[in-house]
Amino acid sequence: MLPVDGNAVIFDNALRIPLRPNIGTIGTAPAGEGVSSIYCGAHGGNMDSNAVCVGTTVHLPVNVDLGLLFIGDVHAVMSNSEAVGTGCEIGATVTVKIELVKGAGRAWPWMETDTKIISYGAAREYADAAAIAMHEMIDMVSARHALDKADAFMLIGLAGDLAGEPVLQFAYRH
Repeated sequence: MLPVDGNAVIFDNALRIPLRPNIGTIGTAPAGEGVSSIYCGAHGGNMDSNAVCVGTTVHLPVNVDLGLLFIGDVHAVMSNSEAVGTGCEIGATVTVKIELVKGAGRAWPWMETDTKIISYGAAREYADAAAIAMHEMIDMVSARHALDKADAFMLIGLAGDLAGEPVLQFAYRH
């Protein structure tokens, strides 16, 4: 249990860690048999990414009728991917705007801010999750900038950031 004081979490009665609120679990029902919300995969789920925060648009695939969106596991602050298995969990009221964009679906979730597109991958092994995120990003950059896959790959090598979690961020300007 850690106290929150203003815009910081107080650790060990001395260290002030700036708040970085995020939603740890957000997803839709996967195709086929249901899974626990702790499971992460192509449907989203327990992604534990700091990218899922105020101002980020989260794009999720719709695999079943009505989508069956679920949201939870809110953190006051945490390391990306909850590196040690937990963050500073906190109660929250989450306000979302939901829009169904027909024909725009991708196989994996992705996120968008004013300056970044962010791909996501999940797998048992980190390298496999990172490979999913990279393939998704190559497809998005290729389509968004009318580039062939090789040039999209090279552009990601210049402007992308894969650091500490199976999320690839690509800086861009509208």
